[in-house]
Amino acid sequence: MGGDHTPIDRPIEGQYDEVEPDVQTDIPKRAKPLKLTRKRQVQYCEMIGRGVGPGRAAKAIRVDRSTIWDRRAEDPTFDMAIKLAEEVATDDVEGANWRSAMQGNVRAQEFWLRNRRPEKWGDTKQVHMELSGPDGDPVKIQQINEIVDNMTPEQLSALDTALSPLTGRPTTDAFKKGSYEDEVEEDEEDEED
Repeated sequence: MGGDHTPIDRPIEGQYDEVEPDVQTDIPKRAKPLKLTRKRQVQYCEMIGRGVGPGRAAKAIRVDRSTIWDRRAEDPTFDMAIKLAEEVATDDVEGANWRSAMQGNVRAQEFWLRNRRPEKWGDTKQVHMELSGPDGDPVKIQQINEIVDNMTPEQLSALDTALSPLTGRPTTDAFKKGSYEDEVEEDEEDEED
């Protein structure tokens, strides 16, 4: 078995018991950190792949955490092995979440749907916007129309994209047609009644 496996291979049960996270409690607080050998790199990546946090994994192999970061910066292969190991752990969590969702865990189902189909199941956010004119006075529709009239087509499109979800319809067309002025006047008449 020796050194013929890659850092992202799954360990055999009990293969690295001496570096399991629980062993960290046996390490004296002031133990001299060890060198980050190839074997320790493999052990570190295997622990990361099993979901052990970076600090606990470094402590378990008795290597200073800063040594791990320094080696990652200078060794792209080691950095990539860690990233792949993190992906393995993430895949495991994703699989566990899916299994939990299939067993009827509503929270897991919600999480899965919100993240897999956010356009259909994502949270809707309500935005409250308030505009004011000079000196905090109300904005007059005439001022808004002047601003909109001076916008480029790209700016109008961006404004429409930003405001349409809030209003439920294209907004810049309404400004161009003057329909917002009519609505505001109708709203003001309703308030007076």
